[in-house]
Amino acid sequence: MADDKGKSETVEIRGITDEEMVVAFSGPAPLANRFFITIGSSGARIAFAEQVGEKVPPAFRTAVLLPFPDAQSLVEILGALLKRSVKFEVIEKKADQEKTDG
Repeated sequence: MADDKGKSETVEIRGITDEEMVVAFSGPAPLANRFFITIGSSGARIAFAEQVGEKVPPAFRTAVLLPFPDAQSLVEILGALLKRSVKFEVIEKKADQEKTDG
């Protein structure tokens, strides 16, 4: 890893195969508008929850435990996808504008 210092890494995003698409859409897709990440000795646990309004506590929906290499891959993939997303850039600029406007 010491030899990799200063090198920029490129995350390659490949298309999803038909078989992977079937897997991706074979289970339920509950609303998850909250998530909580905890780091443990075996990796990162991401718990997804749903919360409706400020006064209602979040309700647990599902969780995943990702070993550290898989968690790092998720970070890189999400980062690369979100950088490409025009919609995300618009939202980000709007949030920055609101910060500067007070």
